[in-house]
This record gives sequence, C-alpha cells and structure tokens, in this order.
Amino acid sequence: NVQRWLKDSDGCLQEALGWDQGPLSFKGGKRWPGQEGIAIYAKGSGAESMSTTFHVKGAKPGRIRLRITGRDDDGKGACRILIAVNGRKIHEGPSGCPESQWGEMTCVVSGADLVEGENRIEITNLEPKGVLGMPPWFNLLRLKLEAGPESK
Repeated sequence: NVQRWLKDSDGCLQEALGWDQGPLSFKGGKRWPGQEGIAIYAKGSGAESMSTTFHVKGAKPGRIRLRITGRDDDGKGACRILIAVNGRKIHEGPSGCPESQWGEMTCVVSGADLVEGENRIEITNLEPKGVLGMPPWFNLLRLKLEAGPESK
C-alpha cells in the first residue's frame, strides 16, 4: 500500500493513495501573478526546469504512477519535455497534455528508482529556442503519485 511507504517532504502521511503536490512545492520554473500553475520555458530562458522532492519510508512497491495535470502551450506542435525521478528518465518527448487547457498524462515509475529518504522529480523543457513568457512552454498544475502500473 502506497500509504505505508510514501510521505511528503514535510513528513506527513497523505490521506490519499499517495503524495500530491501543487505548483507551490516546486523550485525553478516561472510563476506568473494571477495564473494557475508553474511554467517551464525553452532553453536559455532562465526558467527551463522545475523540481520538487518527496520522502519514501519503508518498503517500496514494484511500480507506481506519476500523474501530471498540466497543459501545453498554444503554439504550433507539442512542447517536448523530460521527466526524471532521481536522475532517471521516465518520459522524454511531447508533453502529453492538451494545448491551452488542463489535462492529464501518466508515467510509470519503478519502485527500484526510488530511494529510502529524499527523492527528486525534475521536469525540463527540451525545446532549444524561445523566450520567457512565450511558447514553447509547459505548465504544471498538479503532480501525484498513485499505486498501479498503468500508463497513458
């Protein structure tokens, strides 16, 4: 059971299946006044990646889902992103979220990629050119760890 082994960065056991974080828990990226979420922009923008940490205590499951609520920019084509857990790539390619509206994507994380104690999730915009505030960007609203191996 994910509830037995997964604790958030503050050490509080979550009531839901797993750890659930909004954009305020992330470092990096860019938050705009009056806007929901946190955005990452193309390389060279100064806001090309964001990261957060969570703590694992005790036995780890075989696989878990990392569910991301986000949105892609309103520019042409999907923004390419990299998602890594403790430095191990779990997704590289189009964001998987809809353009200009919130939607979800899911990635599978192996329990073997987690360590007892602090773990780190980093999301990086892979687009080579762009400026802060303009496409290509990816916006994150929520990130959650859940039990189960399914991937979308």
